[in-house]
Amino acid sequence: RSLIEQFTLDKQRPPESLGELVDSNYLRGGSPVDPITRSNQTWAPVIEDVPMSPQQAVPGVVDVHSGSDEISLDGTPYSSW
Repeated sequence: RSLIEQFTLDKQRPPESLGELVDSNYLRGGSPVDPITRSNQTWAPVIEDVPMSPQQAVPGVVDVHSGSDEISLDGTPYSSW
């Protein structure tokens, strides 16, 4: 999440995808492995409009969650973490 925020500050816009973070060398070595699914292909990015000025909002990645459809011991889906 900190890399998403850093990209947004540096580029004055949010990343369009997690792949853009990799391509721009914010995530060196590629996307990390999701510890729940054990894959780097299952991340579920959260896309929202990010206010860049009082008159402008730009859609982009603001967060990322596990792409797992499993439920944790406390009853919450891993994808909500």
